[in-house]
This record gives sequence, structure tokens and C-alpha cells, in this order.
Amino acid sequence: MGASMGFWFAGLTSRVGAKRAAKWGGMACLLEAARQTLGNVVHLSGHDYNIIVFTAGFIGASLIPILFVVAGVRLLQNDGWIAGSVVALIIVMDFAVFGTPTSPSPAATVIIRAIMLVLIVNGVRGALALRDHKLADEKGGP
Repeated sequence: MGASMGFWFAGLTSRVGAKRAAKWGGMACLLEAARQTLGNVVHLSGHDYNIIVFTAGFIGASLIPILFVVAGVRLLQNDGWIAGSVVALIIVMDFAVFGTPTSPSPAATVIIRAIMLVLIVNGVRGALALRDHKLADEKGGP
């Protein structure tokens, strides 16, 4: 992996750049988890459910945001390329299966989700780049 690192991870050839990308990927995962949790609360509170049905629905709907939190924490630790890949795949599958969201502003939702996807993928790239011990350090040397 060492010699081809500059080719595959352009812009992530230094440890600082890779850590920055992983940090932004982790923050994007945490923001997406908060966004989805808030959406779940708004969606479930709009119906006339009793407390047991509401709680069961909220727990079921919160499983994916929990994966986003785990991936975010792992990416913030600069070691979350597997969890980050899983949540990036979840976002891509969500686009493929559900298409355009049925929110009041679907264009804004698609743009926000696309930005989150790009940040998470770059975070995964940063975490993968940090696995290689031949990255240049902060001073520019190997």
C-alpha cells in the first residue's frame, strides 16, 4: 500500500490531512445521526400512538442512527474505516431504494445527504490512509 498511497489517496499523503478527513467524516456521521433521530421523533410524534407503540417505533427507528454514532466515534478516533464504510453504504442504499425524500424540501434534503456522504467517504479515506505507517508527518518528511 505504501508506494501507491499518493495515487489512491490524493490529498491525504500527510498524517495531518488524513486526520482532518477522518475528523470531518466522524462529525458528519454524528450530525447525520442527530438529523435522523430528530426526524424520527418528528415523524412518530405526528401520529396518535399510545406510549408503548411510540416507544417501540422509536427504538426500531433508532437502530440506524446508533450505527451512525458508532461510526462517528470510530472515525473521530481515526480508526473507523469499516464502520464508516457501512454507514456510507446505508446512505447510498437509502438513495437507491427510497429515491427522493418526501420532506417539505426534498432538494435540500438530497443536497444535505450528498454532502454528508462525501464527508463520510473522505473520512473513510482518511482512516484508511492512517493505517499506512509511511505517511509523511506534520513536517513533510517520511
